[in-house]
Amino acid sequence: MSINHRASALLGVAASVLGGAAFAVAAPADVPSAPGAEQATALVSDGVQPKAESDPTCPKIVVEPDGGVFPRRDDAYKATVEGIARDCADLGAETILKVAVVGEGERDSKDGPSWFNAPLRLAVKDAEGKPVETRKMKVRVQLPTGVQKVSFNHLEENVSLPPVEGGYANWTVVVGFDPSGGGAERPAKAVRRQAPRRAAARVRAPAPLPPVATGAAAVIRPAAEPVASTTMFQKLAADRTARQIRAREAQSQKARQQQLAARVPQARPAVAPRPQSASPQPPARVRTASE
Repeated sequence: MSINHRASALLGVAASVLGGAAFAVAAPADVPSAPGAEQATALVSDGVQPKAESDPTCPKIVVEPDGGVFPRRDDAYKATVEGIARDCADLGAETILKVAVVGEGERDSKDGPSWFNAPLRLAVKDAEGKPVETRKMKVRVQLPTGVQKVSFNHLEENVSLPPVEGGYANWTVVVGFDPSGGGAERPAKAVRRQAPRRAAARVRAPAPLPPVATGAAAVIRPAAEPVASTTMFQKLAADRTARQIRAREAQSQKARQQQLAARVPQARPAVAPRPQSASPQPPARVRTASE
């Protein structure tokens, strides 16, 4: 066999091996494809190669039917699942599951809501389809001003699975948005920044000038300066100041009157003389005939 034939055969074998390996870790049909799946895989692996989809030590992962879009009705905002991935760590007494979700949020216009919460649900089902673990999360999707589409991701960790003989080959991790919208909050409307309004000073129109003679008798008159109108607050302040001045003047005048009254000596009231009581006169003596 020639060298070229040997090289071709080796390349064919390598291609078949690589193709078989790629097929072994390929995502199933109901799992979103790249680039969302690649981003989810990178998020869940954290630099370590996650377990393959065919690995029985970790359940397979799928998107819930009709759960890849929220909300289902036409609305001013929308969230879509673009990629999912999972990984497992066998600790002997339990298996710890980690799930990553990558999606896209959008709004119908740049003036739509600035953020909204997408209700995400995760359910682990055993071989009989019974739920073993269920979790509900709120994924906050932020939409900056002037942007209509953004990417978001969520990593759910520490999902404990009980040990199972024979592995989790028939178990399934179902991920999707909650159809009932449980936990979703009303989206916040985008607030436009408005420039602060400056209060323009109200100016009275100048009175019209009388006609000016032309020719030698013409007189140049200066233009009347605009006079700012007095506001209601200024009038109130002026009235208050005037009342305070009048009150102070009244107090000063009262104080001066009291000082003057203190300096003038007050006349003592005249004392009426006591009435003198008449002393009793002895009775007149009556002389008798013998005297």
